[in-house]
Amino acid sequence: MNEKTFRVIEILPLQQGVSQRGEWRNQQIVVEEKIALPRPDRFLLRFNGEHVDKLAGIKVGDEIQAKWTNTVRFFEKDGRKFYSQECNVWSMENVSSF
Repeated sequence: MNEKTFRVIEILPLQQGVSQRGEWRNQQIVVEEKIALPRPDRFLLRFNGEHVDKLAGIKVGDEIQAKWTNTVRFFEKDGRKFYSQECNVWSMENVSSF
C-alpha cells in the first residue's frame, strides 16, 4: 500500500462500458507530489467501479491524500516484451485547495 499527498494536475474523461461481467467504469487523474523540485514526480492514478464516485467535487489544483496499490502488467507483441504499472486507488480524500 502506498499513501501520499498530491496536487491534481489533470482530470481525464470518465470511461465506461459493458463487458461479459457487466457494466464497468474507470477514470484517471494526473497528479504530482507536493514537494518543491524542478520536476516533481507525476503519477497517473486510476479509479475503478464505485471508487470513481470519490472524484466528485475534485478539481484541478486540489490537494488530495490518496492510498493505492501498484499492479505491474506484462504483455508481448511482435516478439517484444512490454510492462506497464497501474496505480489503482482505493481511498482518497480532498485535503484542501491550493
